[in-house]
Amino acid sequence: MPRNEDGEFELVLANRQLLSVFFIVVILLGVFFTMGYIVGRNSSGVVAETTRTNTEKPAKPIVVERAADSSTPSSAASSTSAEPANSKPTAAGPPVMC
Repeated sequence: MPRNEDGEFELVLANRQLLSVFFIVVILLGVFFTMGYIVGRNSSGVVAETTRTNTEKPAKPIVVERAADSSTPSSAASSTSAEPANSKPTAAGPPVMC
């Protein structure tokens, strides 16, 4: 390599070498960006799943009714565990998006 009188050398790059270095850097940046995107997408599903399970509410609250006649506990137990026969199903509207 050519050296000057100070002991330093000069490196001359042509267009071909400059473009090669530029494309190598762009490819490496693309690989790292893609890896970060994939890791972020996969880890956000775990966070959303744990958040959803922690915030779920019971679908139907448990209601305990007291029987008027406390001498027959079997009728009170059967009335609390069974759903009334004449209840009508409610019409479901479109799902609500949060």
